[in-house]
Amino acid sequence: MDINNRKNSTFIIGAIGLVFLGILVTQFLLLENNSEYEVQVQNLRNQKDTQFAKSVNSPIENPKDFKGLPYFPPNESYKTQASFTPYILKDTLQMRTTTQEVRKMVAAGKVRFQLFKHEYELTAYKPVGGEEKGYFIPFKDMSNGVSTYGGGRYMDVEIKTPSSFTIDFNFAYNPYCVYSEKYACPLPPPENLIGLELFAGEKMYPDKK
Repeated sequence: MDINNRKNSTFIIGAIGLVFLGILVTQFLLLENNSEYEVQVQNLRNQKDTQFAKSVNSPIENPKDFKGLPYFPPNESYKTQASFTPYILKDTLQMRTTTQEVRKMVAAGKVRFQLFKHEYELTAYKPVGGEEKGYFIPFKDMSNGVSTYGGGRYMDVEIKTPSSFTIDFNFAYNPYCVYSEKYACPLPPPENLIGLELFAGEKMYPDKK
């Protein structure tokens, strides 16, 4: 009886060891199958989820019930080189918002890039009086109202070398008014429409079209 108990214990311990080994191998293979870029994108998304869940300034109305933002899988095809042509005369515009208010924005210049062998351009803006180093790009694409928010999404880009810099639509994000009606969000101007369905960045938030 004692020998059988020892054999059973050894078998159980061995089985548990194999299970844990299997879990470790599976996790390793998952990391191996994900590129360094995909891991980097996912880490930044996790950081944003944590901020939205815990920050006192979270745009989420009920942070305790927050389960994370929905995203398209990271895809390097939506990361591309771009160029920036600044406007000589930087016009101050009154950009409409979701609450019919207006936001004063400076049209700073044109961002030109290529996606899937097609050329596109978007106007980049800066808030009047803002101290942001980067540029604000509100845009719409053919996924709006289908898999992404109908009002369009935003991109923030930092342009250190105007002749060549990176623009990555995996970081396209929803305006805060998607999460709460207390926010007034700038609407993308008509010229900032990409005639392509972008399966990249943040998806439509639940119950919000």
